[in-house]
Amino acid sequence: GTVDKPYPVALGALGLFYLREMPGMKFEEVRRWPDAVVGSAMASPPQWKVRQDITDQLVIESTAGGVWQGYACDATTLTELTPAGPLSLVTFDSYFDSSGAVEEGNQTFEGTIINVVRNRSFDVSFKGTRTIIEHFVRKGASYVRVTVAGEQADQSVIPTC
Repeated sequence: GTVDKPYPVALGALGLFYLREMPGMKFEEVRRWPDAVVGSAMASPPQWKVRQDITDQLVIESTAGGVWQGYACDATTLTELTPAGPLSLVTFDSYFDSSGAVEEGNQTFEGTIINVVRNRSFDVSFKGTRTIIEHFVRKGASYVRVTVAGEQADQSVIPTC
């Protein structure tokens, strides 16, 4: 669907609906989050898959982004499906490609989640212009990137749009 919020562009969304099984092979909607996971510009929903290795609950790994003046960027969000509703665990920049914007010196990075330790940590391995590994650890109800000297926690290690 489309996010029903006042953004300058229409963003797509992945809606989540919790159902209860009723007698007679029927279902009843219990709770709804029609824009639980934000997608991409042009009202496109995110690409997504369900993971069972991040936490004890199911986790949606969603990826959304776009292309701006030849720069392509994506971000990945992990959303845990808790009994109380969806919980955003972390969002991180996961893809960058400048080949459509610059002829020389372009960079590409594509990240993949690896080395998962359920409920504790995971790494994101970036391939492309150079190999980079980001480490994320669980802190309370979310995951945070472990920084090294000189890095800021809220700043990506790969270029972004």
